[in-house]
Amino acid sequence: GFISHASRVELFYQPEGKVGRGGNWLGEIENVNGMALMREEGAIDEAIEKYRFAEDLALDPIIKSQALCLLGEAYMDKSDFSEAITFYEKAIDLDKHELDYHRVYRNLGICYLRLPAHTNKNVRKAREYYSKCVKVNNELWAKTASVDYLEQEIEAQFEITNWLRTTLPHRGLFGIDAIYDKDLRKLLKYGISALRNVRKDVSIDTSRLGQILLKICEEGKKIDSSSFYSNQERMVSFLSRDQ
Repeated sequence: GFISHASRVELFYQPEGKVGRGGNWLGEIENVNGMALMREEGAIDEAIEKYRFAEDLALDPIIKSQALCLLGEAYMDKSDFSEAITFYEKAIDLDKHELDYHRVYRNLGICYLRLPAHTNKNVRKAREYYSKCVKVNNELWAKTASVDYLEQEIEAQFEITNWLRTTLPHRGLFGIDAIYDKDLRKLLKYGISALRNVRKDVSIDTSRLGQILLKICEEGKKIDSSSFYSNQERMVSFLSRDQ
């Protein structure tokens, strides 16, 4: 359920200099309320009001940056990518702990690619944020051995590689398909090697990682008629099968 307006006011105006702590706590509550609105009712505009209130209330930079990230996510859902970028970048400026932003970097890459004008600056910013996403997820994967980070790292690399091939003008020139093929093979080699290592732990579910690698194989088969990608597809299916 939601915290009522009367309860918020009563908690915020606490005596003896406790407004700061109350503001942080209420900021967290409003973030939760906004997420509930998004999840249960799809009420984006109402959720945005909650997140804005949380941003105004919170003094703690971590809580404030959470509200900003949630605002970015809400505006992405509204396809207002320019506004989403504004809030995401404010969050990053506020809290410099970049390992917390592994998903935000990817979202920023997506937003810059979906801006109406595909300017050199927007493409450059998209690649910059995708690169950060890959780097941070790689660090988190090495640090925690959580397969989620490995999946996000490979998926981000695949997204930017695929986008550059299908969107850049004159993509048929300059051997773009050959470059794309080379990038896909490199990514598959890395992904299959990681999959071999991950599956040694029978408690880890490798099915989603396998699905991502199979998508890469499917794209590869569109540009290469040899048996390479079909062979890699069979290898991935074997390695990611139920253990």
